[in-house]
Formats: sequence, C-alpha cells, structure tokens
Amino acid sequence: MDPFVIWSLGRSRTKWLSAFLSAGPWVCCHDLLLRSPSVASFEQVLSILQTGTAETGMPSAAPLIRRLFPAARFVVVRRPVEEVRASFATHGPAWEMPDGLLEEQHRLLDRISLMPGTLTVDFADLVREDVCRAVWEQCLPGQLEPSPQPSSPP
Repeated sequence: MDPFVIWSLGRSRTKWLSAFLSAGPWVCCHDLLLRSPSVASFEQVLSILQTGTAETGMPSAAPLIRRLFPAARFVVVRRPVEEVRASFATHGPAWEMPDGLLEEQHRLLDRISLMPGTLTVDFADLVREDVCRAVWEQCLPGQLEPSPQPSSPP
C-alpha cells in the first residue's frame, strides 16, 4: 500500500499522530523530510511498505512527494498561526520562528488541502473520536475500532 503524509505547522500534534498511526505493521515517522540527508533517502524510507510520515517543516515538498508517490494519501492538520507561534514561545527564544515563515507555510498548507484526495482537519478537533477516525481511515487500511464506553455504575 502507498505511503501517507500528514502535513501541518509545528506544535500541531504531529508527534502524537506519528505514534497514533504507528499501528500493527504500519510505521509513521516524524519529520522524516527534515531528518533525511537527501531526497533519495527520504524516497527510500517512504518506499518501504506500510510507512508514513508526519511533517511540520517542508510543506513546499508536497508536489515533489505527489510526483514520487502519485497515490500517497495526504492529511493536513490546520492550526492558527498565532496559536503555533504562542506554543513555540513557551519553549524559549531558541524556538522563535523567523518573521513570515509560519505564514508562508500556512499558505502552502492551503495549497496541499486543495490537492485531490487530501483530508483536512482542524487541530482543535483532534480531541474528537470521529476526527481521529477520519485521519486513521485516510492513512491506514481498515477501520479504527471504537473506544470502549465506560460502563454505568450499578
């Protein structure tokens, strides 16, 4: 099965999504693009069966990934730039983003959202089971089992 890619700004639960989507035989990397020494090594990892990645730093690479993997499944997680900037600020000056970078990446995420077959969800909605189910079903084969409901007291 073809790979999947989650696209978002940083501080948008991508690390959590990479753990959530690493299920059964599937492995979801986190910021593989940023960690890869070359496009060839990135392509090699994503060519491994049952692999995906959650990416926060290189939305400009989406057209290239679409060319390399025409059937790759995309998800965009949208979070307001102001919230992302505020979340980065809680980690101190080393996490400050250059002026305009988050806004440019936000515009690139808009373009990815327009690509056919892309699922777009709001960051704030990732607390909802139906949204997590939609992300799961976009990325992985099969349905996510419903979470157990607490039993009512006797």
